[in-house]
Order: sequence, then C-alpha cells, then structure tokens
Amino acid sequence: MQIALLAVLHLFGCFASKPGESSGTIGLAPTESECTRFEVSPLPRLHKRNLGVESNFLSVGILLAAGIAATPLTEQQPRKEQVRVVYVIPRDRKPWPEFNNRVSVWLKDTQWYFACQMHAHGFGWRTFDYAKGADGNAQVVVLQARTPNDAMFSLSEVCKPENELLDGYIKRLSAREQQAWKSSVVILFRETLQMKDDGSLLFGTARGGNKRAYVTSAYLRLGHSRLFMSATPPEGFVFEDLVSAAKQGHQNPDVLQKPLKATAFKAFSGSKSSVGKISSRCYGGPMHELGHAFGLSHTGTLLGAKEYERRLSLGGNWLMSTHFTNIGGNFVAEYRDGCAGLAKEEAAILAKSPFFWKVMTDKEAAMAPSTGAPPTVGGRTAATGARSR
Repeated sequence: MQIALLAVLHLFGCFASKPGESSGTIGLAPTESECTRFEVSPLPRLHKRNLGVESNFLSVGILLAAGIAATPLTEQQPRKEQVRVVYVIPRDRKPWPEFNNRVSVWLKDTQWYFACQMHAHGFGWRTFDYAKGADGNAQVVVLQARTPNDAMFSLSEVCKPENELLDGYIKRLSAREQQAWKSSVVILFRETLQMKDDGSLLFGTARGGNKRAYVTSAYLRLGHSRLFMSATPPEGFVFEDLVSAAKQGHQNPDVLQKPLKATAFKAFSGSKSSVGKISSRCYGGPMHELGHAFGLSHTGTLLGAKEYERRLSLGGNWLMSTHFTNIGGNFVAEYRDGCAGLAKEEAAILAKSPFFWKVMTDKEAAMAPSTGAPPTVGGRTAATGARSR
C-alpha cells in the first residue's frame, strides 16, 4: 500500500572535525570527533503503526522504522540529484506540528542563499534542488526511532541511530528508489532537546559529511527570520517554539512549571548577545552542515593559513568557518554587520558538484523567500559585508 509522502515535517556551537565533516555539541564544550558511515544489519520486521499526530499532520504518512511503504517515483519527478529531508523522532518524543512549514521555508531560503553566493562569484544563479510533494513543499520521510531522546546526545552514538533508521528504510524500497536515495544528499532533522533542572538546554550534536547532514529540529524552532533584527537580550526571553519541546518527557514537575531561565542560553550570555544573533546562527547552522554534505570542508582548511588570517582581519565571516557565524545579514537588507558567505574557492567546488544543476530564473532569484530581500543581500561578500554587483 502506498503512503503519501507529503511535507511534515548547530543552536550555536563550535565545529571541530576533519575536512568535509563537522561536529558540535550545543550547550557543551566542543569535542573533536568524527561522523563515520556505519554498517547496519537489517532491522527486525515490525508492524506498521501510526503515531496519532495532531491535525497539522493530516494526510501525512508517518513512516516508522520497519514495514515502511513509500510513494514510488513518478515520471513527473526529476531524476537529477536532489536533497532529501528525513525527520527522526526518538521513541519518547512527539513530532513538531510546525516542522512541515518551517523546514520548507528553510529549504527555499537555503536554496536562494546558495544561488546568490554562486552568482556573486561568477557562476550564475546555480543551486541545488530538493524533493517536493504535490503542494510544492518539501517531501519529508518521518521515521520513529527505537532510541530514546537521551541516547541521541552521546557523541559515540551520534549519526548511528539516524543511519540505522534511514538505511533500514532504503533497503525496503525498490531498486530504482534505492538508487535515487543513495545518489541524494540527505539532511536528517531529529527531534532532540533536553532541559536540565537549572533551565539550561542541550540540543545534541550537529555534523555533516559523505552526502548526509545531521542536525536537530531545534534549530528551526530558534531560527526564524522575523527575529533576525531583534536586539533583545536573551535573558528572560521566551522562544515559544522551544518551550513545549524542552518540556517533553521531563520528569521534574517543578521544572515543568517554570519558564526557561537565562542559563538556557548561557553560550550567548556575553554582552554582545541578542535574540537576533541566536536566531540567525541557528538558522544558518543546518546550512553549514549541508555545505559539508555537499563536500565542503571548513574554510580555514581550504584557504592558505596566511590568506585566511588576512581575510578574517577584514572582518570576514564564512558559512563554512569552524566557529559558526551570523547569517541574518544575508536575508535582511537592514542587517549590515551580520552576514556569512562562501569563499570563491568553495563556490568553485560547488560549481562542479552534480547537485548544483538547478539554475534559478530571474524571478526565482529576485528576493529571499522568507523576507523579500534583494539578491544583492544574499550575495554579500563575507570579507567586507558589501553588496555584490
């Protein structure tokens, strides 16, 4: 039986990894680690069941770890390499009803951002494409994990539960569909978030490489273009999309009755922190990991050390830098001092990528999907913050 696959569905951290990969632990000290591909044995055969999700998920096929059916590729679907989205839900968490809309907007913004960067470096409005449903939104496969939320915070386990689920799902598809998935870049959003008794938040790790990116949906809860210009200090501010997720499954009733404390954002407690910067960095975090999945290493390892230091001295911010940067200036025209770009060397790598086959029309490139900013904003050069010509 076919199940309709419609769209459903690095808070700021340090990334320390080998070229082409990235890792970061939100709310914890940065850790040197590597995300590798795991050999996975076939999952035991289970029965299909539905998660009983909210009305926002009407008409969405919830695909569990086994016994999964998928909509076959049709003649109308493109055969060229695409980005695909997977939403992983730990066994003790619920899906986020807004994931559908938020991930679709994020993908459109990310697609536009890369096109602007490629154009600014002389490669035309080239960008990636992603799998879409009949409504034009992102097509998302939702997988229910056997692994609980807490287990997905382990550095030794990160990527493994997601890979097991995804590889098990792919094995149940037809040979043609398997090939389509194996040739795709896949970004896996997991519904992981943990609130400590002191009110601080842990998001888990974020990594990318080998055509896969691993991030948390909490990035989309915190990253929203309407907040990019906010100079409000994070202390006392409540991210509404975050509260319900943070309190899912928490066992301390006293904590459940309290708002999130300032310690929730202790990584941003410096004098220059703001709600806008937190939101902007969270929105760009998955873009950074997607860059790794496309084969980009960290900017500092690509450029010569002296040249990299010279560019940093000019105030440059890079999407692929080892410490993450502010992306808001690439989407909001008035935001002059916060933007992150691709180095020309990085754009040249993407120009040769089989994933960057889509060329945006002038109409598609005319403005940022979520803010309406002109393409000159999206293509601001990282070194100076200037508008591209």
